[in-house]
Amino acid sequence: MTCPKCGFTYTDSLSTCPKCGQISRVNVLQKSVQAVFDSLLFRCICIMSTVTAVLYLCSGRLGLFWILFSAAGWITCAEKASPRQLAAGLQFYSIILKCLYYVMLALAGLLALLAVAILIVGSFTGDTWLTYLAGVATEYGTGIIPVATLGRLLDTVVSFEGMVAVAAAVIALFAIAVAVFFLTKLFYPVQHYIYGLLHTVRDGETATLEGPTHASTCLFIFAGIQGLSSITYISLGNGIAVAASLCAAATLFSLAWLIRK
Repeated sequence: MTCPKCGFTYTDSLSTCPKCGQISRVNVLQKSVQAVFDSLLFRCICIMSTVTAVLYLCSGRLGLFWILFSAAGWITCAEKASPRQLAAGLQFYSIILKCLYYVMLALAGLLALLAVAILIVGSFTGDTWLTYLAGVATEYGTGIIPVATLGRLLDTVVSFEGMVAVAAAVIALFAIAVAVFFLTKLFYPVQHYIYGLLHTVRDGETATLEGPTHASTCLFIFAGIQGLSSITYISLGNGIAVAASLCAAATLFSLAWLIRK
C-alpha cells in the first residue's frame, strides 16, 4: 500500500503509515465494511439462514439456495475476517444471486411456453388436455411447490370448462410469467450493492453504484413475498415448511434492515 501523504510503500496489514503515521483511507473503508459483517445482527442473520436451510431439509425440500446463502454468510461474518476473506464471501453472494436470477428467468420462460402450448393444444382438444395436465401436476407436484401450485391453478380454471377454461389458463400463466420476469429486476439493486461492497473491500474506494436504499427496498419486497408463500405450505398441511418460509422471510427482512441502517 502506498501512503497518500508521503508516498511510502508498506504492507496493507498496517492501519497507519509507519513513516508519517497517516491513517490509510483504504484500511478505514475496509474496516467499515468488516464492521457490518462482524456485527451481532449479521451473525443473527447467518443463524436464521442456517435454521431456514435445516427446516427446508426437514420438510423434504432441498432449499439449495438457502444452504449456499448460509455458507456465504458464515464466510463473511468470521471474526476479524481479512479483506480477501470478505471479498470471497461477497463474490460467493454475487454468484448465488446471479444463478437465482437465471433460474427465475428460466421459470418465467417455461411458464410462457406452457401458456402457448395450452393455447395451441387446447384449440384442438378443448379442456380435455388441460384437465389431464392439472391431474398430473397435482399428483406429481407434492414435493415440488411450483408444480403443486400449477396443479391447483389448473384445477381452478378447469371448472370454467371448454375454451373458457383454456383462455383462463393461458391468461393466468402469462400473467404469472410476466410477474416473475419483472420480479427478476429486483435482483439488480441488490447485486449492484454487493458489487459496491466488493469494490470497497478490494480497492478501498466507495463505488458509485446502487445505494443501500434501493437494495433494502428490494429485500423488503422479497421478504414480503416469501412470507406470503407460507400460505401455499399451509394449504399443503406442511407445518415445518411453513416455519421455514416464515424464517426465510424474517432473514430477508433482517438483512434489509441491516442494509438500511
